[in-house]
Amino acid sequence: MLLSFVPVFAAMAQRQVERWRKADRTVPTDAAAAMTRTTFEIIVEAMLGGSANLDADRYSRALTDNFGTIPWHIIYVMFSIPEWMPYPHRRRAMRSRDFLHRDIRRIVAARHFRSSKPDLLNLMRAAHDPETGRTMSDDEIVANLLTFITAGHETTAVALTWALWLLAKDQVTQQRVFDEVKSVAADQPIDAASVEGLAFCRQVIQEAMRLFPPAPGIARISKAAVKIGNMQFSASTRIHIPVFALHRNAGLWDNPDAFDPDRFAPELVKARRRFAFLPFGGGPRVCIGGGFAMLEAAAILATIIRAFRLDPVAGHKPKPVARVTLRPAGGMPLLITER
Repeated sequence: MLLSFVPVFAAMAQRQVERWRKADRTVPTDAAAAMTRTTFEIIVEAMLGGSANLDADRYSRALTDNFGTIPWHIIYVMFSIPEWMPYPHRRRAMRSRDFLHRDIRRIVAARHFRSSKPDLLNLMRAAHDPETGRTMSDDEIVANLLTFITAGHETTAVALTWALWLLAKDQVTQQRVFDEVKSVAADQPIDAASVEGLAFCRQVIQEAMRLFPPAPGIARISKAAVKIGNMQFSASTRIHIPVFALHRNAGLWDNPDAFDPDRFAPELVKARRRFAFLPFGGGPRVCIGGGFAMLEAAAILATIIRAFRLDPVAGHKPKPVARVTLRPAGGMPLLITER
């Protein structure tokens, strides 16, 4: 099922390549904005069959507005502050939220038929409880689509943005990616057969997610009393897992601040503690989109590196900012040269 989406990944990545070919490449390009647009186009194609008339730029702005206020939501929940209490940019975030809900509802209402295309909207329309026969309401479909659109493109875009910057700084590793792509796929579009041969591409993405995890922290509430190390926690305790710190823990990783995709070679992965690497979380609430995201990121990375050489902008050092995801402040300017 997941491999059936690879042609979509490759086609949308190639669309981004064509946009860059037409752009002024004498000035830096914002790789963060490009990856956000590309992954958004993929999620729209995969979720809605590409038939929806969506304004990608407006959606991106609306999602950014919502992400910017999520830390306030977390604070309000932690301290039981009433939701009606104001916080910075609350009205703008609410307008953006209303726009997202209204537009997705428009799309759901317009899809009054069930086509044979296996996009997510059709799958949810067709889904039913095997015991009761109950189907999903439009409200449930809208809520689920918004969750998938939000989580399904932002995290992958962030992972790819950091991966491109790390490769721009490391030309030797970038050349290894290029050589692998040419060896596996030559000049043909990445397809279901070739994507599985992009082992080093996946290692680069994994290492980028280790150094700059798209979700830099995870919060859980204990269901029962639990002991972690020498600390005892009672039931219903909110526990925060600092993924960013975990991924750079010198007790778990050799030379943890260095960019080294070889640390994700299969034999080293097998020897490592299972929960030392948590880009998608872990346990029963592990991200269900992890497999989709890895295939998507590998196809996009391979398509871009085969087409362009990336170089960093002299003197620019990106600053990671945690706003639910770990975005680079102000975007990610890179210099691109067609191969």
